[in-house]
Parts: sequence; structure tokens; C-alpha cells
Amino acid sequence: PFTELAGVITHDVHPPLHYLLLKAGTDILKTFGLQFDTVFVSKIMSVVPYAIILIVSATKIKREYGYLTAGLFAFSLAVMSEFLPHYSIMRMYSWAVLFVILAFIFLKDVIDKNDTKSWALLTIFAVLAAYTHYFAAIPIVCIYLCLLVYIYRNDREKLKLWAISVVAGIILFAPWLISFMSQVAFVGEGYWIPKLTFKNIIGFFGYFVTSSRNLYTCIFSIVILI
Repeated sequence: PFTELAGVITHDVHPPLHYLLLKAGTDILKTFGLQFDTVFVSKIMSVVPYAIILIVSATKIKREYGYLTAGLFAFSLAVMSEFLPHYSIMRMYSWAVLFVILAFIFLKDVIDKNDTKSWALLTIFAVLAAYTHYFAAIPIVCIYLCLLVYIYRNDREKLKLWAISVVAGIILFAPWLISFMSQVAFVGEGYWIPKLTFKNIIGFFGYFVTSSRNLYTCIFSIVILI
């Protein structure tokens, strides 16, 4: 029930958006009186973001960057390490990837067009990413910092719009801050995430090819990517 959903989400130490999407998706099917397996439908919900990414690749990315870039982009995601597990389990990873990609795509529109629509879409997708997974918020922060440096060096008149976007994003995420602090306190005594070491950092960057965290394999993978 929705009355219990907030408590369940908070104890899973993740943001709420993915769970709300699952709840909405299954409830909509139930309103039509359809009989279905909840687990199967929930897994299909994790495939939906990749379908959207393919549509974005075939339309906006192809239009702005050409067929080769669009094809390589879609292909690279399909052959990514752990692609099938992450896109076929009831988790939020695929949604997080989608929102980060969309935020990055509309970053270009903000730079090129500087219109209200582009700033609004960048802000919305940035907030949706943060509401999907906390790790997704890290590249979003990087996007905004890089945009700040670009604006400061090239077009300082956009600083006001950048600040408005940041403040709007913080306000939109504010309703979840109390739950977020509760989650931080909940995992404060210890968490499964490994300590940051040189090998682990290299492993993170090489993860798109291999999940083995083998140092030499990951370094080789990074060199190929560059």
C-alpha cells in the first residue's frame, strides 16, 4: 500500500522513484483487470529505459551527431559488461542510466540554444536521476560543475540561469532529504561498498568491458576506450 511505501523505500537505502514507477505500472495493469505475474512485469519495467535509449539514439543523437555515433552509442550499451543482468532485474540501474544520458544530451542544448526548454529539461532529468539512484547524482554534479566552468570561461551571462537550475533542482529534491538523512544514519555503522583503492578505481572505469576488477584487463579496456 502507498501508506507503507515510504517506510519500505527508506529501509532499502535508495531514492523512491523506481519503486513508485513499479507501483504505478502494476496498479495501472490491475485497474484494467489484467492477470499477470508481478515479478515478470517488474522486470519488463527495467527493459523499458533501454527501449527509450534506442529511440533517443535513432532520433535526437542521430540527428545531432550522425548515424555512426548513434549506432556506436546504442551498440556500446548493448555489449556493456553486466548488461543483461542489470536490464532484466527489478532494480533501478537502467532508469538511472537513462536519466543521466538524457541530462547529458540536453546539456548540449543548453550550451547551443540557451532556451527555457533546454534548461528545464536538463533540470528535470538531473532531478529524476538523483531520485533514481544516489550514484546517478554523482555524474549529474559533474555535469553541472563542467557546465559552470564552461559558462564562466565563455558566457558569464548564463551564470544566472545555471544558478536558477541548481536551486530548482535542490528544491525539487528537498522533500526526500529527511528520508535521505535517515538512510545515511541507517548505513552509517557500515556498508557493503568496498574501500576506495587504486585497483578499485581502475576497476570502476573498466567496468564497461569487464566486471572482474582484474587490474590489467581494466587498464587495457580503458586504453581501448580512449
